[in-house]
Amino acid sequence: MMRYFNSFIVTVLAAIILMLVALLVNYPGFMEVYVPSWVAEKGYFLSLSSSIAASALVALIFLVVKATESWEMRSVSDSYHKQLLSVGDCMANLSSVIESGKLALDVPDLHSVFARHPTTEVSKAIKNVSYKDKLEIDALGLNLKSFIAEQIEAELLGEREVVARLLTQNPSSESLGSLCSREGRDPEKTRQSIHDTARAWRELSSNLNGRDIFRLKWSSKTPTITMVRVNNTIFVRPRLLQEVDEDLVYEVYQKKVNPKAFSLYLRQFEKEFEDAEEQQV
Repeated sequence: MMRYFNSFIVTVLAAIILMLVALLVNYPGFMEVYVPSWVAEKGYFLSLSSSIAASALVALIFLVVKATESWEMRSVSDSYHKQLLSVGDCMANLSSVIESGKLALDVPDLHSVFARHPTTEVSKAIKNVSYKDKLEIDALGLNLKSFIAEQIEAELLGEREVVARLLTQNPSSESLGSLCSREGRDPEKTRQSIHDTARAWRELSSNLNGRDIFRLKWSSKTPTITMVRVNNTIFVRPRLLQEVDEDLVYEVYQKKVNPKAFSLYLRQFEKEFEDAEEQQV
């Protein structure tokens, strides 16, 4: 910037000097005193003064053009600089969101899990909860026997603080029959799976030394979703027509990334669990 300012001053001074010289040469008194009459008659000094004036004019025009170009380049540079700062802010915000809502799931799509049961993803979500924090697990489904054995038994029997709540269908309810018909399930096998879940729950509960950290409830309402929550992560899918023959997909919601969806499903579970029938060991 300083170099451009110095060049500007020099160019202006040079143009002023040239203009003054041109005016001086054309001044009548100067011609009479300093220029021989035979030179003046031939118009040499008139040509010289015109050349000097033209040079001064060209210098001024050149100065205006360079100043305009410099201003335009500076405007473009400032615009690019602002755009780069904006991109940097966006990247910083994106990084903050990713860090705050990061899942411990090594899957390409963190919003969906294509599986009949998200066993691997739930296990990783459990490991992602700090050992110093209380581990909270909720599950809503029909057959949760495998879920108890594979996902939460070791955690409940361990040293960390854990609270687990399971919600499944009342095997004697009318809604179970209509559910089995809609989803293409065998009613007797489904009832047996629910009783197997209750048996596994009782066996595990009897080994918890009286700690009230593992609850099971039966609901007589028709469920519309299957869901697992691990602290601030929810895996949820809709119950489908003839779903025993369908490929299933779970949506994944993080509390920090999608708090509205997370809170919606958590509230639904809380309502269903509150109205359901508590099972006794």
